[in-house]
Amino acid sequence: MSESLLSQNYQSLLWTSWLTALNDNVFRWVAIGIGRDFFDPKDQNYVLMAGTAVFLLPWILLAGPAGYLADRFRKRNVIVVCKVIEVIVMAVGAFAIYIENFPLLITMVGLMGAQSALFAPAKIGTIPEMMGPDRISNANGFMNLASLSATILGVVVAGVICDSTGFKGTETHTWLPAAILVGVAVAGVVVSLPMKAYQAQNPRLRFSFNLFGRLIQDQKQLYKNGPLFRVAVGIVIFWSIALLGQLNVDQFAEESGKLIESHRTPLLVSLVLGVGFGSVLAGFMSAGRIELGMVPWGAMGIVAFCVALFFTPPDFIDSS
Repeated sequence: MSESLLSQNYQSLLWTSWLTALNDNVFRWVAIGIGRDFFDPKDQNYVLMAGTAVFLLPWILLAGPAGYLADRFRKRNVIVVCKVIEVIVMAVGAFAIYIENFPLLITMVGLMGAQSALFAPAKIGTIPEMMGPDRISNANGFMNLASLSATILGVVVAGVICDSTGFKGTETHTWLPAAILVGVAVAGVVVSLPMKAYQAQNPRLRFSFNLFGRLIQDQKQLYKNGPLFRVAVGIVIFWSIALLGQLNVDQFAEESGKLIESHRTPLLVSLVLGVGFGSVLAGFMSAGRIELGMVPWGAMGIVAFCVALFFTPPDFIDSS
């Protein structure tokens, strides 16, 4: 039976995803903001790259296990367990912030990335189980909008936390990171509980301990399916450009006279707003079907605006 976009089942999944994306971004950008205080200004770009790499690496290493969990068990149960793990990680991360232990903090960022990587296939795989073919595009569009709006809010909240808390001898409001990070994680657990537990797709699936071998095998299988492989390549290119854009936005803000962390927020918000608007627009334009014909147009738009960014005048943003 196909669920409505307003059904409790879909709304539970949607808001669980939203809260997860919110905490992902708050925690990662807070860790990056704090990490800068532990390094010389000339080395602070390495903190940005390290924080991003540690968060994203589990998405590569845990792709196989994440898919296994989503197929072997009921996806709703996988989601709830991941949300409980998030509460623990956020609590330890908040403690690392309080004691100003950067190695422990960056470790928790990596574990948050691992939790998100294990969460993603169960979240995405639930949509086709929940929705009929005529609603999958719209459901995906709103899911992307939710994730991207959470990214915007996460960046804003992270800037507020960094600016309000202060570090390296200027600590104030040290309760704020713990209250927000742990509070959002607990809210995510509560919101995920009403979700319907559909039957596991393959309850007899056996786990492969050869993670790299399994990864290579999966890539070979993906390559044999030409259209699906091209879609995967397109997704990789899109998110790679998005990641580079996010990293460069921070540098743009730095070169334009950023004094506090929240000064970068308008640039990041503008980047994410565009992606969110496009996600929902694509859902409506697909008219109830999977319309791959829009992908080339989207790709050309990305290229055009990247070229336009290159020609932006150097004094376009006044550092005063």
